[in-house]
This record gives sequence, C-alpha cells and structure tokens, in this order.
Amino acid sequence: MLQNYAVKQQWNPVSYDYYKLHPNDYITYSVYSTDQEAARLFSASADQSALASPEQTVSYRIFPDGSVDLPFIGKFYPGNKTVSEAEVLLRAKVREYIPDAEVRLVLSSEFFYVIGGGRVPVYKNRMTLYQALAAYSGKNPNLDKKHVRLIRPQNDGSFLVKTLDLRQASIIESEFYYIRPNDIIYFPETNKSFFQLTSVPDFLGFVMMPVSVLLLILNL
Repeated sequence: MLQNYAVKQQWNPVSYDYYKLHPNDYITYSVYSTDQEAARLFSASADQSALASPEQTVSYRIFPDGSVDLPFIGKFYPGNKTVSEAEVLLRAKVREYIPDAEVRLVLSSEFFYVIGGGRVPVYKNRMTLYQALAAYSGKNPNLDKKHVRLIRPQNDGSFLVKTLDLRQASIIESEFYYIRPNDIIYFPETNKSFFQLTSVPDFLGFVMMPVSVLLLILNL
C-alpha cells in the first residue's frame, strides 16, 4: 500500500508528456492508397539503415541528427517529435507523390530494460513503474522498493539517473511514474537477501551487477 511518510520525496505534479523519438530509436511505417502499387513502393522496404524484425517488417534507425533515410522519400526528421507528430509529417511528405495516401507510423523499438531481467516490452500506453515492478518481481519478497534506480536516456546522449521510493504516494504525480522506451531500471534486493545467496552463481550475479549496469549503458 502506498503511504505518506513524514519524510518523503517531493515531486511537482506534472501532466503526462508523450514520448519523443530519440536517436537510435527504430520506426516502421506503412502507406495505404487506392493506388496499391504506389503504396507498396512507398511503404517501408530494406536499405542499409534498416533492421528486419521477426515479423519480417523493416524498421529504420533514427540517426544522431534526428533523421532517417527512407526509400523514395529521402531524408525525414522524426527525432524529438512524438510518434503522432512524426506520422503527420510523414503523411504530408508521401502525399506529395500519392495525394490520397494514409500513413501509419509506429515505434518498433518500444522496450525498457531491467538490470538482471533483460529487455521488456512496453506492452501498453502509460505503463507505470508498478506494472514494470510486477512484470519483473513475480513473488520475490526481497526487492527493496525504497531505492529503485531509474536511468533515462536524454536526447543529447546523456543519462538522467533517479533513485525512487515506490512506497511514496507522491511518485504517482512525478514525471518518472510512467515507463519510457529505453528506460533502464534497477530493482535492488534488500540487505536480507544478501545472506540468502545459496550458490556460487547467485553470489557471482550479485558481484557482477555493477558491471552489467555499466555495459548496458555503454551499449545504448
């Protein structure tokens, strides 16, 4: 249960801010038109910047300058725009060639990362920290909910690092309540759990945790 402690984190209430596309995000899109052949040509197709997904769709990486190279369209700048804003801009570009075109653009790299838990899909809009905790923790009673670490990539390539107390009701009002794509979360275990390490692999995992955090940040 969330509580109001005498000494607590103070958060300024903020309205929900839709995610803006970052460098190294991947987007994919489809074009629809009464001219089906033209729509097929302008829909996402493979090139050197593309990444094929398991569903055989093709995604395009956003470069550090906020651009992607799209077939038949050329340079397109979705960086620092919401998915909806980028979709509107792409639709306008495609309609220069196909007047009745409709465009559907999505973020195909919509994942966050849990240290020790791997890559996790952002499976719904406005996914919260508590839903991320539930997806990761299962029935582990030893998670330290008072010192959850959130590492959030910024558009300039830096990282914002926050330590969050999930017992506090005020967290719901903060800008960190909702999970963002590419967030890195570390759910630590309580000191009690250290004395419950019962095997060499458990101990090695505990010791290697800081190294895992560093490598994940460097890979991003």
